[in-house]
Amino acid sequence: MTYKRILIAVDGSDASEKALNYAIDLAAHGSTSLTVMTVAELPNSRLPTMRSKDIYGPYLSMVKESRKKILNDAIATITERVPNVQVDRILAIGDPARKITEAGVAGNYDLIITGCRELNKGSQFILGSVSNKVQKIAPCPVMVVKSTVPGN
Repeated sequence: MTYKRILIAVDGSDASEKALNYAIDLAAHGSTSLTVMTVAELPNSRLPTMRSKDIYGPYLSMVKESRKKILNDAIATITERVPNVQVDRILAIGDPARKITEAGVAGNYDLIITGCRELNKGSQFILGSVSNKVQKIAPCPVMVVKSTVPGN
């Protein structure tokens, strides 16, 4: 199957790097455009400490800068390996699964690719799994790339 528009969710983890590599491989074999997305998940803004502009403003700036670096690194990897591919970027703030899915709908993507950290059941219960949530709510196919894929 050929995909025309692929959304890749990256967060700087090994799993998202593997997901990025899969997207690059798919783009190298067709006329596919790639959009690299990262989502900055902020602490609960209802916490009294996060309501303070003195704390929230600098924290938000720091998070945005770190996420911009993740996007820039991913785009550099793509353009190095597939120089002629069209690459876009999205930096969102909020719940990662929701923002990835919203971007998938808004951009009319054929495929969403995300990494999976393979959390144990306890960690999944406490932290949640972005990739599982995206799979459940996304309107298009979702490829989940495990961090321990044999041969990669």
